[in-house]
Parts: sequence; structure tokens; C-alpha cells
Amino acid sequence: MVDSIAILPALSFLEQIDDLSNFLTRALPEAEKNQFLDSIRQLIESSAKTVTEQTEEGEETKQVMSEPSDEDKEKTVGKIVAVITEGHPGLEGTDREIESQYLLLTTLILSVKNAEQTLKGLIDAVVRSASGSKKAEVACRILTNIYNLLPASSGLRPQTLTSLFQLLTSNSTLELSYFPLTNAWLTSALSQWDISTSDKISWLSNVAEIYETKGSKKGDKEKALELRTFALRTAVQDGSAEESKELTQKALRALFAIPSKFDMEEVLNVKGAREGLSGQYKELVELFENGELEQGLSWVQKNESFLAGESLRSDQIVRKLRLLALTSLAASSSTKEITYADIAKALKLDEDDIEISVIDAIHSGLLKASLSQPTKTLRVQSVQTRSFGSAEWQLLDKRLGEWKTVLEDVQKTIQDAIVVNEQSGKDQGRGGYKKGARKPNAKSDENKGEESSERAQNAVVA
Repeated sequence: MVDSIAILPALSFLEQIDDLSNFLTRALPEAEKNQFLDSIRQLIESSAKTVTEQTEEGEETKQVMSEPSDEDKEKTVGKIVAVITEGHPGLEGTDREIESQYLLLTTLILSVKNAEQTLKGLIDAVVRSASGSKKAEVACRILTNIYNLLPASSGLRPQTLTSLFQLLTSNSTLELSYFPLTNAWLTSALSQWDISTSDKISWLSNVAEIYETKGSKKGDKEKALELRTFALRTAVQDGSAEESKELTQKALRALFAIPSKFDMEEVLNVKGAREGLSGQYKELVELFENGELEQGLSWVQKNESFLAGESLRSDQIVRKLRLLALTSLAASSSTKEITYADIAKALKLDEDDIEISVIDAIHSGLLKASLSQPTKTLRVQSVQTRSFGSAEWQLLDKRLGEWKTVLEDVQKTIQDAIVVNEQSGKDQGRGGYKKGARKPNAKSDENKGEESSERAQNAVVA
């Protein structure tokens, strides 16, 4: 979104008020409508002044409409807004008419004193009237226009966005992505809003909760995690250790609730996040990073009430722990061919159920592998490790050593073949082979090279 400047018809303040008054009162009962219009006209007429002009016939006295004082403008705009806040929002008519009139009204409000307080009442009335109605979409455009017309530093901007998101979730045809919250946009907006760091964190947390509890579209849960992590980074920059601890837990809760999320680094890489972990969240993180499955299953059973209190499903936690156990098994396999029996043992499942878990791991991006039902084996091509600590470094060192040995073998085979070929050339230059001399077997050398190449490939896969 970008800041906006309204381009309006060249009408005087009084003409604009007359236009708005007639539009907003169209749905009012006739008597109520006439009463309101009369009160507006009285305010307008109070701005008239008497002037005397010299004409050919003599002096002529007439009423001339002058620009109202700031006080009269404020009273007039206040009366119009009162019509809306008292239950007549003027959302009748075409979407284009409604948006145009509200754009005019917003501009008029911003031209008088106490503009932001008046706009807050207007925003609340629009959301209240449009929620769940067919006019929700045009109401969203009204709120977007209000946001864009407000000064970049306005403290009402975040409140306007919160109202917009609440309105978006009230209608099944609308999506929260209507107003995209990219990290670049958030960084820019938060640096401009003239509100405290605490209020910024509160706003991020409130919007994250809207995405978590009311977002129903793909990507809404991921956006909630982004907002939670953004709030955590903001708190860390402000130096609030206690608040950072709570925000870390909320970010991890959002992460654990996303079925496709296994890597916690985006949260734990925030400065101080890992150090601030304690209690059951610390235990759960340790289980995800390097815990044994049996230990994890026991922990889940003992902490079901904790998980329920955090709105986390125990079966989803168990699923993730099983898939992570599968990645550990795949990473530690030297042959990269694992039998169904070994997988069933590692995952604490029946053999009949392991294919579902393997396919789940592949779809989740944890494995690249293929299943062989006839041989009941899993052939692993690559695997995402849970963590990379000393054990992983040792395994890597072992694999590199194996690879080096195979490559040295390949090199020796090639060198031997070169020597044989050179010798063959010399013998042919002397008129052929000696009686009884064995002719070099090129096919045998070729097979030897293929065997070494195959071993090299297996080492690379390993």
C-alpha cells in the first residue's frame, strides 16, 4: 500500500457537505431525513453574512455565503459522522458511489480538529455495519482509503488495519491476503508509526492471532508465524527479556501447529530466543532437534494437558516426531537402502503403516527417496538432517573418507589402463605380440573402471 492524496471535485466546503448530507440520508425515514437536512442547512446559513452593494438603483443588501469558521466546520462534520455512528452508515447505493462519498467524508474529517478520534468512531461504525454483509468488500476499500489518507506516522494506522482484518474474516468471500503484510512492508510501516514499541508488539501479536484463529486460507498459519517472529525480533531489539521469552513460546507454538514446519531455526535464530527457553517448550525443542522417538512418545503422553492448553494437537506432535525419527534413520544408513522392518522398528509402527509415513516425509520435503514394494525397501537419495552437531560432522568425515578411498581406486584403475594401453602401443610398433604373450583385455579394464565408477556413485549417494 502507498500513501494517497484524494483528488476531489472543485466544490466549496458547503457544497461538499450538501452532497454528503443528501447521500447519507437517502435510507432514512422521510421525517428524520428532513429534520437532519434542516439542521445542516441551519449550520450552513449561520455562515452567511450580510453585505451591502452599490447598484445603479442604489444600495442593495443581500446574503452572501462565506467559508465557515473552523469551529463551524468541525460541528458540521461531527453531525454528519453522528448519522453514521448512530446506525445509518450510508452503505446503500453502488459500490462506486459509496466509496466516493466516504473518500470525500474522510478528507473533510482530516481537515478539522480531533480528526483521528472522529475517524476512529467512523471506522468502528463501518466495520459494525458491514461485517457479514454484501457490502463488506466496499467497506474494506473504505478502510484501505482511510489508512492511505492518514499521515504515515499516524497512530490510527495500525488500528485501522486491525479493523480491516477483522472485517475481512467476517465474510467467506474475502481473504486476509487482500492487504498483504510482507516483511519489507512491515519493517517500513513499523518504523513510521508514531507508537511505542510495546504497542507495535501488541499490534503484531493481535494480527497474528487473527490469522491463527480466523484465517482459513492456505498460507494464513504461515503468515501468523511470520508475524509472531517479527514481534519477537522487535522485542529483542527493545531489550525486553521477559517479553521476548513469552513471544518465543508463542512463535514456537505457531510453528508446531503448521503441519509442514519441522525446522525451528527461523524462531531460534533470533538473538536470545534459544537461551530464553525453559520448561516444557525447552523440552519439546530438544525432542525435535535430537530426541529419541521413544522418549518423545513418552513426553507427549505425560504432557497432553500442556499441549491442549497451548492449542497443540498431540497427534500432530507425534507425527512430526516420527517423521524426524525417519530422517535420522535415513541419514545414518551407510547403504541408503533401509528395509521396511528396520523402519517399522524405528518408527514404532506396523510394517503395513510405514509407507504412509514415508510418503508423508517425502511430501513434507524431508526425504528424496523411492519405495520398493517387492523388496520391501526404501532407497534414499537425500535427506534433511534434524540438526548438524558433532555426530553429523563425524558422519560427514566418515563419508568423505569413503569417497576419497573410492576416488583413489578410480584414479589407480585409470592409471593402470593408461600403462596397459601404452605398453600395447609399443608391442604393436615392434610387429605385434610375442608368442605366448597375453593380449590386453580392454573389456576387462572397461569392466574394472565401471565397477570403480559404481562404487564412487554409491559413496556420493551415501
